[in-house]
Amino acid sequence: MPALILLSSAFFCSKFLFRLRRSPDSQPDRIYLIPFVCGFSILMLFGLHGTSALKILIIISINYLISRYAGGNTIGPFFLWVFNALVLFANETYSGYRFASLHSSLEFLVQFFLPTYAAELIQTPGQHSRRPSSVARRF
Repeated sequence: MPALILLSSAFFCSKFLFRLRRSPDSQPDRIYLIPFVCGFSILMLFGLHGTSALKILIIISINYLISRYAGGNTIGPFFLWVFNALVLFANETYSGYRFASLHSSLEFLVQFFLPTYAAELIQTPGQHSRRPSSVARRF
């Protein structure tokens, strides 16, 4: 809970500073906030999920491409459902997606960019009786 309060405070403070710097007086809409919100969202995604954010962004991009190329076609939602079901079943079957299983040179992504809460669950010395959560076991 304190981490969420800290993150939300960081968001509102940085948004306030961004609005002071970029706020056009003549624009009644808030379209100028789009770059800030996108940038902060990507930073938050990487902060919370580490390098797994790359996997999330790839899945989101594939979803966007499917919906973009399917257009208003009635088969588009079917392809989206099938793709996302396959992603869920693959995630369950293989207990997540490891970078090292794709290529051995990608293993550094997990070693250097592991989120701190998962690293603490895995590498806390002297707590051998504590079982790591399912999130920690994936790393």
